[in-house]
Amino acid sequence: MKIEELSAGLLAQVDQACLRYEQAWRSGMPCSVDQVVADFSSQLGDDSRPELVDVLRGELEAIGQELRDEADDSATYRKPFEPTPMPGTTVAGQRGFAGQSGFAAPSVSGSINETVAIDLADGATPRSSGSSSGNAGASTPASHSSGGHSSGVDADSSLRVSLVGKSIGPYAVSKVIAKGGMGVVYQAQDMRLQRPVAIKTMGFEDMVPESKRRRQLVERFEREAKAVAALSHPNIVELFDVGVINDTPYVVMEYLSGRTLNDLIETGPLPIEQTAWIGFQVADALRAAHDFGVIHRDLKPHNVMVSDDPSGSSPVTSRVKLIDFGLSRFDSNTLIGGSDSDTREGVILGTPGYMAPEQARGQGTTSASDMFAFGCLLYELFYGERAIPGETAADRLALTLQRKPQRKRMRCFTSETVCGLIENCLSDDASQRPTALEAAQRLRALQKNAENGETCEKKAFARRHFLTTATGGLLAAFFAAQGISGASKDLPEIRSLAVLPFDDGTSGQNDGSGMPLAGRKMSKGEILSSALESELSRLDSLRVIPFRPMPVQSYVKSAAKDVQVDALLTGRLSSENRGQAKFWVLDWKLLSGKDGSILAGDRFVTPATNDNEENQVLLQSGLAVEVANRIGMALEPSKDSKDPPHKMAYECMMKGRAQADPDSTTGLISARMCFQHAHLTDERVSEPLVGLALASLYLAARTDGQDCNQYRKEASDAIVALDRLGADSPTSDLVRAMAKWQLTENLSDADDLFLSIASQFEFDWRYHHQYGLFCTALGRGSDANRMLSLAAAQSPMSLLIKMDRCRADWIFGDRDQAIQGAMRYRDTTSKDYPIHYITSGLLVDIYEQDGDYDRAANELGFQLVAGTAEEYFKKREATLKEVPYGLFGPEANRAIWQARQESFAPGALISQFRDIRSTSMPLLFSSHPAFEGLRHLDAARSLLINLRYRFKGLVRTPYGRPPMS
Repeated sequence: MKIEELSAGLLAQVDQACLRYEQAWRSGMPCSVDQVVADFSSQLGDDSRPELVDVLRGELEAIGQELRDEADDSATYRKPFEPTPMPGTTVAGQRGFAGQSGFAAPSVSGSINETVAIDLADGATPRSSGSSSGNAGASTPASHSSGGHSSGVDADSSLRVSLVGKSIGPYAVSKVIAKGGMGVVYQAQDMRLQRPVAIKTMGFEDMVPESKRRRQLVERFEREAKAVAALSHPNIVELFDVGVINDTPYVVMEYLSGRTLNDLIETGPLPIEQTAWIGFQVADALRAAHDFGVIHRDLKPHNVMVSDDPSGSSPVTSRVKLIDFGLSRFDSNTLIGGSDSDTREGVILGTPGYMAPEQARGQGTTSASDMFAFGCLLYELFYGERAIPGETAADRLALTLQRKPQRKRMRCFTSETVCGLIENCLSDDASQRPTALEAAQRLRALQKNAENGETCEKKAFARRHFLTTATGGLLAAFFAAQGISGASKDLPEIRSLAVLPFDDGTSGQNDGSGMPLAGRKMSKGEILSSALESELSRLDSLRVIPFRPMPVQSYVKSAAKDVQVDALLTGRLSSENRGQAKFWVLDWKLLSGKDGSILAGDRFVTPATNDNEENQVLLQSGLAVEVANRIGMALEPSKDSKDPPHKMAYECMMKGRAQADPDSTTGLISARMCFQHAHLTDERVSEPLVGLALASLYLAARTDGQDCNQYRKEASDAIVALDRLGADSPTSDLVRAMAKWQLTENLSDADDLFLSIASQFEFDWRYHHQYGLFCTALGRGSDANRMLSLAAAQSPMSLLIKMDRCRADWIFGDRDQAIQGAMRYRDTTSKDYPIHYITSGLLVDIYEQDGDYDRAANELGFQLVAGTAEEYFKKREATLKEVPYGLFGPEANRAIWQARQESFAPGALISQFRDIRSTSMPLLFSSHPAFEGLRHLDAARSLLINLRYRFKGLVRTPYGRPPMS
């Protein structure tokens, strides 16, 4: 029989026997293997079997050999077989910093099959009563500082060399604040920045430098430093520096003032608001760690620091810090290397009572193991007692494998959300536990769950005044400098939002006043804003305005009158160096769309990788999740999807998305190149192909000849590639529908596709714009006007969509409204706007159709002498390129000009139309007033565009209303 073949119950009993054997040996009173086996057999009684006893004996002998090897490694400084002090105690047996440190405190090492590293000291004794928090640097044992280290420890009690009074580089060491069997933590002063820091050194003077055990400990210490340095989050302890002194590695970390969560909860359960707020911060810290491939592996109340609340007025303003990554490991996919010798199957690392069942069995750990520990921690906050009780670590280990913590019905009446989340996290099946992101979202939106019986008041923890967060007032100074009014106390319901550019320090940035990007190089802040707009647009219940570069002040003063949204998202993008690591810092703010007052905000930090530092957009776009949480919505970012895009391809996609503005032909050309590059970089995802097809179809509608043929082919090829990928997203169906009627003139199939996806595009301007044009081609006036009005509301800064709506008014009989609209947009849009000329183009089109050539000539800037149609059209020909009727392509615009002149034979015109490649021709020929007389000719019936008449009178609309004939 092998140990992995044991049942959970038998494995727990074997584990307990092995742990007692190791404890006895380390206590200086070793017992024999035979004695432990005899006791084990007597406990089993009739269940005792020879093969089971053999398994235990093999494990005990392996443990004994490891302990003797460890003693041999220490022979330089210790007598043979002298027991090594347990981590978590001083040599005198006093409680040290294991399990409480803000810095790594690897626990006791022993063996189950290979190695056991279980914190036996933690929880073996009852929690002390009457402990209190103190200020950093306090000298009383009850005080906790710099990560909750017990202070008042004799600096020379266990280590041969003290650093007190000495300097390590720029750090002046003042005193010892914590000590354990594995190291010493000092308080020091950073003389350069004049700030207190904590320095942790490894303490293993009992081992010769070349010993295997020492090498393992150094590797673990280095792994901790890498883990913490790789992470940057407001709720994770910050690492400033690393180094080596006297062959001893050390790390320099932030000095924390406060107490451990273990101290905070010893008096009983916390209020629901405080439980949710602390739980959210811990979950979000785990989310950041898991995003970077780091698993904590030893989450417990001792490893969560609660900072002092300066005001003491609210339970939901304290900042918590997740500490002690000494047992953390990197996921196999992470870019950062390091020894992972303690994470292989069969190894147990962690603290009984917080270990997941698979962790306790030595089956290896995943992020789901952290979520089990999080469930235990949340259980303690919520219920005021341990999820897995037990007098000894062995008892708690056995209970982990034998039974599941139970919910308490009466307490669940307080918050079903927290109760249910705890139950989910403590599932025996790791695949059923929520992710850290899901846990954070559920806790963040706790006050929204009234239907589940929540009694938590709607206040600070989700709507807190964000200038009181741990950003130290830096944001307040920034916002004051921007001249923006103070934050409101309550966050109103937000159902529409615009993302404005993030200031990245680029000179002259954000002076576009809503202009399309038009192919120019985008700043980092603009690329980030485009990514946030893209991510937030995936929320079904939020209307997000397409990104345009525009300063906050201009938006609030002018554009917001036309662009009516509930909130504006903007902020500052900067970089910081912390120790040897670089991070991107996003100070974001959510402003009222009405008056620009601050509604919410915070600081979002992401690590800068070793790649080109501009290629960070995929990671930074995770900010969208935080914004969604703040407004009560749940969002899974692209980076967390099952098959996330390549980060460089994602950045190209965001550039293309921002450039793919139909108001700029130059921008569409630039977007097309971005989408092509994104597809070549990552051929797995469909979004670049969708973007390429859309951009190419827009370009094919406004070009002719060889260029148009190229764009048509690119759109067709992109759709074929989408079919090969099996892409069945709504946007991929949208481009298929557009291609059906614009490329193949198959209006019937296009209609079916448009109708089938209508319900999935409540807030997507692209769908409503394209379906509005399609309905215009089919003569469905009411649907066309409704669709184009929706598109204009969803993309309110697009002049093209506004003019298409005005043109539809004219086509379906409301000439005066069309003229009024075109004049208004002509007079209120800057003449520098890329397509400003289409406002005059539509007016000229209407005046020509009316035969009012004087007004048309006046709009074009020339005068008529003879006042005849022949004179007008001769002069008009010279202005067709400068002021076309619309963005239809040169030949299509010329066809409109020709159709209005008596000198052109109708049959010849129809023959010419066959050679026009612009994809705007199906729309123009079927709906434009200039072609009304041609549509009834027999020669025109050969054009498939005329299929619009097969739809006349057919009731097929997504809104259940009959179309206008």
